[in-house]
Amino acid sequence: MSAFPTSPRPRTVQIASTAPSLMSEAPSGRQQVRTRGGQRWILTLNYPPRLRAELDPVFAAAAALQGRFNTCTVTPGYYHKDARGTATSGTASAGVAGAFTVSLSSLNGTLKAGDFLKFAAHSKVYIVTADKAAGAGALSISPALIQDVGSEALTLQDVPFTCRLAGDVATYGTGLAGINGLTVQLAEAY
Repeated sequence: MSAFPTSPRPRTVQIASTAPSLMSEAPSGRQQVRTRGGQRWILTLNYPPRLRAELDPVFAAAAALQGRFNTCTVTPGYYHKDARGTATSGTASAGVAGAFTVSLSSLNGTLKAGDFLKFAAHSKVYIVTADKAAGAGALSISPALIQDVGSEALTLQDVPFTCRLAGDVATYGTGLAGINGLTVQLAEAY
């Protein structure tokens, strides 16, 4: 697994959450909704028009993923700061698969709703859903834990996402005077 190129930087990085559900609606308007379980982050990196020589390494990295076969790491915080909280370190003490909270034994700084985090033994990235002050206590996250959490360190700044291409096709466009634009869509792989 390689790191996705950090240069040139994309103009925008969009992060979307996809959580499949099933919904049926009766003629009366009553709705029944069920979750299919699971959640995945989709990262879209939009590169501004540049000379081909500047974007070739990015396209080559996308092509090297061989569609959805290989994975890479992408750190959105490298491109645009992703944490609003001040926490630089923390340690989880306990969490049960399926839970939306995890107990922390320590947190150095604060976490804000919308900050991303990763547990040392997980490849899955989670998002903080409620502000958390420094110290021990419960931390609210989404999605639900995909596996139990024991005593493990947290990654709170520049959280790396393990990704693969969202589809099997990597496309590169060429414009006038050799100016090119590029959009790469990556889906979290865990």
